[in-house]
Parts: sequence; C-alpha cells; structure tokens
Amino acid sequence: AAGWCETLALADVDARAIATARRTTRLNGIEDRVSTYVSNALDQIPERERSDLVVATPPHFLGGASGDADIQVYDRDWSMHRRFYATVGEHMRPGGLVVMAENVAGSDPHEFAEMIRAGGGRPVAVHAGTDVRGEPNGLYYQVSEWGAQAARAPERRFATSTSSSPG
Repeated sequence: AAGWCETLALADVDARAIATARRTTRLNGIEDRVSTYVSNALDQIPERERSDLVVATPPHFLGGASGDADIQVYDRDWSMHRRFYATVGEHMRPGGLVVMAENVAGSDPHEFAEMIRAGGGRPVAVHAGTDVRGEPNGLYYQVSEWGAQAARAPERRFATSTSSSPG
C-alpha cells in the first residue's frame, strides 16, 4: 500500500499466510490501510470491499481424482475459478481489472474466458509469463475487465503478448 495504493485487501485460504501478512503490515506501519481475510476464492470477503485491481494466484491444475486434495494446487472441475468469476464483479469498481496468474501446463485461457463472460466480465488479454531473463516461465496472466464499463465495451479477441515489456 505504501505509495502504490490508498488501501489494500489481502486474502488467502491459508491462515498462516494471512498471519504473516498482518505481521508485515504492522512492521511497515500500514495496518490502518490493509484489510486481511482468510478466504477461499471470494467466499469470506465482505460485500463492502471494492477493488480497482485484483491479482490472484489460484490453483493451477484441474483436480479430479481423490488424490488431488490440495486446494492450493488443484481446483476440482474448476469450481473455485467458477465461483471466483461468478462473484468478483460484485467486488469491482467500474472498469476494474482482474489479473489471474495461471499455469500453461495446467489450464487453457479460453476455458476461463467463458467463465469471465458468464460472470459479467470481459476478457482483455492473455500475457505469457517470463523470468528475469525474458524466458518463458510456464505461467500466463489472464486479464479481464469488470463493472459497467466492461459490459459496454466491445469484446476483443485475446491479445497475446510474449514480451515482458510493459504495454
């Protein structure tokens, strides 16, 4: 939050991660501007929370077998993604953006685009992830726009970027 935004909301399904985030905000003197939530998807985020930008790292792999129990890795039938995209619009300010970090080996951005549209958002771009040398790192970033502005804007085909340069 310090210098980057007025307020910040942090959420994680892991209570230990949230405890660490709270400790970090306290040590940096910004706890009055940071809200923290233990939450799976947006299930425990209060309705009053509104965002201009949401950045998320959801489970990257489609779970199915009973051995795929780790909810931080596997998303059975993409149910967490579906819940997220069905409700994120309620938490977004008009024109707000969602950036989801996904794994190339575990998912297809076109499948998520359908979920985005079903939830009322507009797919904007899919950017290839790169490491510090500009080499592919196995991730991609799915960007979508939400709110009234997204509903009025014409939908574009995916703009795929392989560059790590901004813009």
